[in-house]
Amino acid sequence: MAVSKPRPPMLGAKRRSPPGRAVRRGFSLVELMAATAITASLSGAGVVLLRTSYALWRQHEAEMTVRMEVLDALRHFVRNARQGRPVGQLSAASDSSLTLLVPAATANVPPLLAKTWRHDAVAQSLTYEDADGVETLARNVVDVSFSYVTRDAVATFDASLARGVAAEVVYRRPQQGSFVQETARMNAWFRIW
Repeated sequence: MAVSKPRPPMLGAKRRSPPGRAVRRGFSLVELMAATAITASLSGAGVVLLRTSYALWRQHEAEMTVRMEVLDALRHFVRNARQGRPVGQLSAASDSSLTLLVPAATANVPPLLAKTWRHDAVAQSLTYEDADGVETLARNVVDVSFSYVTRDAVATFDASLARGVAAEVVYRRPQQGSFVQETARMNAWFRIW
């Protein structure tokens, strides 16, 4: 007996199922419900993960904003103080304001301009004042202290011995629903002794 080759199905012909078995087409209701439940739980987990990471990012951003404001204020102080000369005596080691005379940048203004950095205890801010007005440099500032330093970096109250200024800023930054106090310090050495 010769083995016959199976014939290819004819176009448009339906495949027949073996006797006693029905052909399954598509998904059952149970399979659809299981797939929907899995998709919903994965989507919910993704939303929770995104919300948590966004909240942590915002918290970190708030912390860094406060820290960067204080550091920018100190850099502003150092940049301007390097060109300055001391004015008068500091009354105590914890003076919260400092005025320096700085050479003018243009010829049509007085030769020396007074620049003042001051701590506003009510607003908890560090402000800068010059001929153009008052500008807030940093917020959340608890305390500011300035002291003159000699060439050996020793604190002094005598402006005639001052070769630089030390600035110390105590500020509050948010951390996990509360506030943490931190301290930032910088020294500025006068270019003109």
